[in-house]
Amino acid sequence: MVRKQIVYMPYIVRGSFSNSSVVKVIRFLNEIGVVKSELVMQYDYYNMLTTKAVVLNWTEEILSEQIKKRILAYKRCGVKIIYVLHNKLPHNLDNVDKVKDNMIWLADVADKIVLYSKSSVKYIPNPERNAYKGHFIPHPIFDVSSDKILENKLKEKYNLNEDSFTLLFFGFVKPYKNLEELILAFKNIDNKSIKLLIVGKSENKGYENKLKELSNGDSRIIFDFHFASDSELSSLIKVSDVVIAPYNNESCLNSGVIIHSFCCGRTVISTKFCMSDEYAELGIMETYSDSLDKVIREAYKKGKEYYNNMGQMAKEYILKNNNDDVVLDLWKNVIG
Repeated sequence: MVRKQIVYMPYIVRGSFSNSSVVKVIRFLNEIGVVKSELVMQYDYYNMLTTKAVVLNWTEEILSEQIKKRILAYKRCGVKIIYVLHNKLPHNLDNVDKVKDNMIWLADVADKIVLYSKSSVKYIPNPERNAYKGHFIPHPIFDVSSDKILENKLKEKYNLNEDSFTLLFFGFVKPYKNLEELILAFKNIDNKSIKLLIVGKSENKGYENKLKELSNGDSRIIFDFHFASDSELSSLIKVSDVVIAPYNNESCLNSGVIIHSFCCGRTVISTKFCMSDEYAELGIMETYSDSLDKVIREAYKKGKEYYNNMGQMAKEYILKNNNDDVVLDLWKNVIG
């Protein structure tokens, strides 16, 4: 039998919105085979014997005993099991022990483990027996278009001008992203030229109010809690000077925010984790472990031109090393 099918699950991840990198990976896999969204029952041998691979992406939290049985059935039929390791642990968990056990199970069962940063190989569960399964595939780039009209509207909306030095935080607004620390650090800086723009969807009004209270009416801190499309985010990134990502590095290994920012020609200042450290070593972004207010002050001193040049270097690097052709070829190698 010819093996053409590739099961990719789950299709929709991290809430009710499609993740654009997931959409792109599914497109790549459709160039390799025929992508299906669900595992078949254990006795559906025809479908299993015509399947090349099962790709498990953000599966740690939904992994039930029934799903495990189906995955093992595919494996017994000679199907390659591929586990995508995004982070040390999914963020904001209530059932940490269960998810840790699931991650160990996934790493043990997988034939190959996809990594978005090379150094994250050391965080593969049970590395002494599973590290050899690690395969680095760069995070896909974001498809960015130019929209000068929207960029000008955003500058007007947030009152951004050539004299302001704008730090941007974007993405889902959640506690693990350390926004409290960012806001408090920013308030310690007595500089009217620096602005902090926080844009993203929050599913918790109480948390929104907490952040606003922390800002204590500081007019330099601008909140805009809503879901922003990739095209809107691209324009936001372009009208900002630096993207800031103060994430909790106890769980984080990678960040799509870094890739999106690079694609728009902007660099990032973030906490230290695998992906950020790798790009910082290349000189195309900065990481910190010092006090955040000190980091922001130093960024302002370096200035807009310094970070614009770094952002252009980041864009050149990412378009060369993470482009669709590169990523598709690496997925072909992993799928086989």
